[in-house]
Amino acid sequence: MKKRFVLPLFLLLIWGCRNETIRIYKGNSPVTISYEEWRSIKPKLIDSVALENPGKIYVYENALYINERGKGIHVYDNSNPSSPIDKGFIEIHCNFDVAIKGNTLYAGSYSDLLIFDVSDPLEPLYTGRETNVFNVDYTSVSEGFDENYPVKYVKMSEEVVLRWEVKTIEEKVEDSNSNNFSIIEEFNFGYAETSVAYYGGTGTGGSMASFTIMNNTLYVLDQTNLKYTSLADERNLPEFEEIWLFRDAETLFPYENNLFIGTTTGMLIYGVSNNGTPTYVSSFDHWTGCDPVVVSDSMAYVTLSSGCGLQRNELHVIDVSNLSNPELVAMYDFEHPLGLGVDDTTLFLCDDYAGLKVFDITSPDSIKNNMIHHYSDINAYDVIPLNDLLIMVGTDGVYQYDYSNQAAMVQLSQIKLE
Repeated sequence: MKKRFVLPLFLLLIWGCRNETIRIYKGNSPVTISYEEWRSIKPKLIDSVALENPGKIYVYENALYINERGKGIHVYDNSNPSSPIDKGFIEIHCNFDVAIKGNTLYAGSYSDLLIFDVSDPLEPLYTGRETNVFNVDYTSVSEGFDENYPVKYVKMSEEVVLRWEVKTIEEKVEDSNSNNFSIIEEFNFGYAETSVAYYGGTGTGGSMASFTIMNNTLYVLDQTNLKYTSLADERNLPEFEEIWLFRDAETLFPYENNLFIGTTTGMLIYGVSNNGTPTYVSSFDHWTGCDPVVVSDSMAYVTLSSGCGLQRNELHVIDVSNLSNPELVAMYDFEHPLGLGVDDTTLFLCDDYAGLKVFDITSPDSIKNNMIHHYSDINAYDVIPLNDLLIMVGTDGVYQYDYSNQAAMVQLSQIKLE
């Protein structure tokens, strides 16, 4: 989401002397360290910390990983979903997503991809990193950021921004004789929340995922690019290949050797060859909106939510039996639909502050008339349906349900915020 910021005049003071100009304003000032110092940090599992701002979720064997947005990963022993056990926290700067292949976990961190050994899923061990995998910009770091103020310039390629502080900033500006001096151009604020479940590797993530693994290849979204690399050697990755998508990409969902990519302006379909190379097949375009997508059988389910440029809150059901020509089957209005998951004929839809909604989707053209459950007293962001266990994350925490009897779903547990 982009916003153009207009600096209030009363915050600005400029004076010039020959070829030097000083400007003073209140803004977001970065707290930084060098890349060398940052990369010398070896993340490890530490004692538990409070769950405050949960993001994406990921399941691998008996472990449940909960992302603390931008800060790291909570590790839970989920052997008994009725009583998950907090095993600790891994602090990872600017982490929003993970994926697992074999005994290796991959975690995004600012510009780098971190690699962990998860031979014991409850004791991830840091083994190394691939540097400069991701592009970084002001939106990469959200801690301390206040979108009501401008941003002090920082060379993101030379310093790692740890967090922001709002304070009075003084800057020297050259060429004071220029009449074209612009205090603020255009900045991106916030970040793309980028969680139906995917089964590409040995782990399972949600529909908001921007990482996925299909066969022996890791795919990651990086703003307008799809990047991928072979996992033939899980710890020593070759250089990432890159495809420009021409759009702001948010979510990845693999299904039957195809990648379904949710973007702010539509769903992209890429076929994947035996060597892992993606090839464009088609697109289904829509009005600008945040866009997770999941697929089951010949149907794709896409949610559009306001906050990415347009006030539309809808579920689109799309026939993808012909991948080259996806066609809209039905469209439904919701309050603010976000993540979703599907298992056979059941759709689990996170409708943000309107709660978790569960539907029978046997008839795609009458889904809203076939609601099975509505948990209206919770805030729902994303779900993973897996073997009759539904894991749901929202601003209230993480909930787990047994849906083996869909007519009588049973809540098993809640991991509450602290």
